[in-house]
Amino acid sequence: MNPKVAEERALKCIRCGFCLEDCPTYVLTGLEADSPRGRIYLIREAIAQGQWRDGAREHLDRCLGCRACETACPSGVEYGSLLEFARQRLVSDEPRTRDTIARLTLGILTKPSLFGPIAKFANALGLRRPPSWAQRALFGAIGVPRLPRPEKARGARSARAEGGSGDQVLLLEGCVMGSLFQRTTEATIRLLERHGASVRLIQRRCCGALDWHQGFEDDARAMARALMEVCQGDAPILTHSAGCGSAMKEYAALFAEEPEYAEKARKFASRVRDVVEWIHERGYRPPEQPLEKRVAYHAACHLAHAQGIRSEPIELLQQVPGVRLVPLKEAERCCGSAGIYNLLEPQMARQLLARKWSFVEESGADVVATGNPGCLSWIREAAEERGSAVRVVHTVEVLLGEVE
Repeated sequence: MNPKVAEERALKCIRCGFCLEDCPTYVLTGLEADSPRGRIYLIREAIAQGQWRDGAREHLDRCLGCRACETACPSGVEYGSLLEFARQRLVSDEPRTRDTIARLTLGILTKPSLFGPIAKFANALGLRRPPSWAQRALFGAIGVPRLPRPEKARGARSARAEGGSGDQVLLLEGCVMGSLFQRTTEATIRLLERHGASVRLIQRRCCGALDWHQGFEDDARAMARALMEVCQGDAPILTHSAGCGSAMKEYAALFAEEPEYAEKARKFASRVRDVVEWIHERGYRPPEQPLEKRVAYHAACHLAHAQGIRSEPIELLQQVPGVRLVPLKEAERCCGSAGIYNLLEPQMARQLLARKWSFVEESGADVVATGNPGCLSWIREAAEERGSAVRVVHTVEVLLGEVE
C-alpha cells in the first residue's frame, strides 16, 4: 500500500474513542499511544513528516493486530491494513535485531518440515516446561516461549489426503497446524466428509499470513503465489486456521500493486472459507452420540474481527447434542498469542493470557473451543501450567463430537 492510500485510510479515524475499551493493550496500559487511534496518529504523523517519532515503534510493536478496533469503529477504519503498512515501512526503514529474530523464527514456523521435527525433538527432551536454566540464559532476554506440545494424529495421514465422494473442497493444512495439530486436521477431514465433501488436503504449505502481519510483505507474497499455483480451479478453499483465512481472503490487497496477480488473487480470495463458515452455509449434521460437556467459546480475533464470523460458531455449537454452551467473559478479546506476539512481547502476552484464563475458570467450562492454532496452543499453555482438567480444542472437534 502506498503512503497516499494509507493517509486516506488514516484520515477516516474521527478519534471518537469507541475503540478504546475494545483494545487489549489500551485496557492494560491506559496509554493513548497504545490505543488504535493513538497508533493511527503516529502513522499519520510519520507519513506527513517522512520519519517516525521517537518511541513510535514501541507502541506499534505492542499492538496485537487483533483488529477488535475494526469491529468497534463506527467510521469503518481499516486499521489492520494501516498496521501492516506501518510495520512494512518500519522493517524497511529501520531494521533491527528484533526484526532479524522475527524473520528467523518465521523461517522455521512457516516450514513444517523444519518446525514439526524441532517441536517433537524439544518435547522428547523435556525442553517444553518448565524452562531450564540454560533456556532462560539463552532465550530469556528475547522471551522465547516454551514450545507447544504437538498433537498425535489418530490415523494414517497419507490415507486421508483425499477422500469422500461428494463435492470437492481443498483444505489448507497450513504451517503451524501441519506441525502441531495433526489430530485437529484429521478431525476436520472427518467432519467435512460427514457433510458430503471430497477433501483434497493441501499439505506443507504456508499462506504467508505470519510474515504479512509482521511486515515482511515480499516473503508473504512469495508464499501466496506458491499457494495460488497449487489451488487452481473453482473448488472452495477451506482453512481451520482463522489467521490463515483472514489473510487468504485479503490476497487482493496483498497484490493490489501487482496487476499481473491482482485478478488471480481476487478470484482466489472469493473461494476461501473457514471450515466452520462452510459447514454453517451447507447445513450442520450433528453427531448421534451426545457430548455431555460444558463448552466455552473463545472467539479467535482473526475469525471474529477480521473475517466477521461471529455468530456462526456459536450457533453450531448450540446444536451439538448434550453440549451446554456457557458464557465466557470477554470471549472476543485476544488471548495474547497473536501470531508470534507471545515471542516478541512476552510480558504483555502473559498478562492477557492470565486475564483470559481467569475468565475460563470463572465460566466453569469443561472445554474451551476456538478456531485458531495460536489460541489453541497459548490457552492450552495456561491449562497445562495450572494442572487444569479443562480441555482446549478446536471448534471442529466439538462439532464432530470427539472431545476426550
